[in-house]
Amino acid sequence: MKAYSHIVRAGLLGLISLAAAALGQSQQASPIVVLHSFTGGADSQQPVNGLTQIIGGSLIGATAPSSVNAAATLFELHPLGDLTTIWVSPIDPPPSGTRRTFPSGRVLAASDGCFYVAGESADGDARNPGELAKFDIGGTRTTLHLFTPAEGPPSGGLVEDFDGNLYGVAAGADPPHYTSPVVYRLTRAGVFTPIATIANQNAGGTLTVGSDGALYGVTVANGSTGGMVYRVTPSGVLNVLHVFAFQDGSNPNSGLAEISDGVFLGTTYDGGTHNLGTIFGVTRDGEFHSLYSFDGTKGQHPSSGLLLASDGNLYGTTAELPSVSLGTIFQFTVAGRLASFPMTIQTGYAPGGDLIQAEDGGIVGVALYGGASPALGGTVYALELGLPKPPPAIVGFQPASGGPGTLVTIRGNFVGATAVQFNGVSAPFTANSSNFIQATVPQGAATGPISVTNANGTTVSSRDFITGAAL
Repeated sequence: MKAYSHIVRAGLLGLISLAAAALGQSQQASPIVVLHSFTGGADSQQPVNGLTQIIGGSLIGATAPSSVNAAATLFELHPLGDLTTIWVSPIDPPPSGTRRTFPSGRVLAASDGCFYVAGESADGDARNPGELAKFDIGGTRTTLHLFTPAEGPPSGGLVEDFDGNLYGVAAGADPPHYTSPVVYRLTRAGVFTPIATIANQNAGGTLTVGSDGALYGVTVANGSTGGMVYRVTPSGVLNVLHVFAFQDGSNPNSGLAEISDGVFLGTTYDGGTHNLGTIFGVTRDGEFHSLYSFDGTKGQHPSSGLLLASDGNLYGTTAELPSVSLGTIFQFTVAGRLASFPMTIQTGYAPGGDLIQAEDGGIVGVALYGGASPALGGTVYALELGLPKPPPAIVGFQPASGGPGTLVTIRGNFVGATAVQFNGVSAPFTANSSNFIQATVPQGAATGPISVTNANGTTVSSRDFITGAAL
């Protein structure tokens, strides 16, 4: 990871050399394995917005059938392959007969062990544009907020910041234009607070929580620009980091990935040298560099953000285009080379949502259509390249200092975490979510890094935790 981060930083300084040569024989595509084919029956069909891995290794996802008369669902795909439906959306009575909402982004598995979902109105009703809801693993649902016409529908899913609050983006008022998206805060009690308005833009993607605790997001093209990348603090201070000018990318409609402290990578659906999409990097200070322009030979129009996997490479997907491509999974290497793995009807096609790396090392995602069933109801798939099983990944922690007894929230990817240490001293911890650890500063810990261990290795934080007086 450090080697890749070093090269990406060099790329952001204009020093990376992007090679166009194809990968060698050692980089040939490995099979795409289908983990579940949706039948259109009790398991529903058409999974959307990617997956979330939870403690124990299960994958949590959602379906949203193209027919608004069919129910959306939340599901759990267990490690042994059996699928459980957690929740089924209500269907309005005749004459409409439509489901009320469908998920607008990935399901959030929060630090309290519950799931949080931003849902958009299935029939585009501007009077009732959407809602925010909480679910437990048994499917008990609690509505936390109903969006108003002035707020508009949600764009993307929810994220949890170090302060324990949830954050997201609403498209803003003035349907159908929605040209002033709003970044909002949601407490666990359902208190909804707009914190920043992004004027004259169109909402795009889910926010990313940076290692500094700020929120990073994107907007899509609005006619005069190709969209932009922005940073907003939880208190609502907004800064524009980059405005796309089409030739460097357009329509960054997926979230950002922080691959090292303050360095973010993302994709644009359009723009670039061939107007087929790009991979780009940007720092929290607004330094921007275009890293790759898709040319159509190995996929076009990226349909997801990027995943930094345990082999140090980046993975994403490109869109399904009728008569052109069923979509691809791509690998972007340290040297700037792109390899692609074409999707088929059997593996599932039209990939959607961001990829994740599962506990066994596979790259896992969802495809909207295809699969083994006659319904072609979509799949959960894994790209099996024999990658190392991922060790813990530490994004950041807060507070930055404290004495023995201080409760510290550590954010990252912690499936199977077995130990936490503060500068080598073991600390008690709890993990109700694969993305959050709550650890207590132990007696005897000196200033130094935090480390997290699982069966696949130990990861050390890039910043020191500063020890102080006991609480």
